[in-house]
Amino acid sequence: MRLKEPLTSRMLDLNIPDPPAGMSYAQFEDYRNRAILQRNNISLSEAGLIDALGKTANILQAAVAHTLGSLASAAASPALSRLLTAPEDLVRVEAAYALARTGGGEGRDVLVQCLSYPVDAYLFPAIAAGFLAQLGDPRGFSTVASCLDQEIPAIRLIASKQLYFFVPFQGQPDATGKPVEVLHEFSRALRDANPDVQWQALVQLRELRLQDSRDILREFAEDTSDEQLREVANATLASLTA
Repeated sequence: MRLKEPLTSRMLDLNIPDPPAGMSYAQFEDYRNRAILQRNNISLSEAGLIDALGKTANILQAAVAHTLGSLASAAASPALSRLLTAPEDLVRVEAAYALARTGGGEGRDVLVQCLSYPVDAYLFPAIAAGFLAQLGDPRGFSTVASCLDQEIPAIRLIASKQLYFFVPFQGQPDATGKPVEVLHEFSRALRDANPDVQWQALVQLRELRLQDSRDILREFAEDTSDEQLREVANATLASLTA
C-alpha cells in the first residue's frame, strides 16, 4: 500500500496477535514492530519501509525505523540519519538503534547521548540502555537501575523490560564503574508495587532459568498475594530444580 498522507497515532491499530510459540524474549520487539506495521497496512519490504519512513509519524515511524534496523538496511541509512534529530523521542532512539545495528557509529553515539537525559522526565533513556546492551555495551545499566527508582510506573515498567539484556554482563563495570548486578535489580522489580513490573521480571526469569535466581523467586512466591504470579514463580522454581 502506497501511503498518500502521514498516518497519525489517531489512526493506529495496535491490536497485534500473540507471538508464535517458542519465540524468545529477545526476538519479541522485532516481532511486535513488524506486527504493528502489518496491522496498519505498511509493506515489510525494504523499499516499502524506506518509502513509509518519510510518510508515517510517531509510533508508526518508530516501528518502521526499528524494522529497517532488524533488516540491517544500509539503503535506509540516509533517511534514518535524518531522524536522529526528530522531535519525537521514540523515533529518535529507534532510528539510532537501527543505524547502530547496521554498523553506523553515529547511531551508537546518539544512544549514549540518550542516557544523559533526566530519567524522571523521559521514557527513552531506559530504552537506549537496553539497545546498547543488545549491541554489547553495558554502560546503561546504572540508567536502568535509576529508572526503577522513579515514581512514574511507565518508567519503571520500561526499565524492567531491559534487565534481560544485561544478564551477559553480570559482574562487569557499567558507565559508573560499578559492577552490573542484574539479579539485584530483578529482585527490586519483583518487589515493585506495580504487578505489571513484577510480571515483566517473572517473564524474563522464566526464560533465563538462572540458578542464582532461586532465592528471589522463592521469596516472591511466598510473599505475593497474586495467585497467577505465584504460579509462574513456582513453575520457574520447579524448572530450576528439574
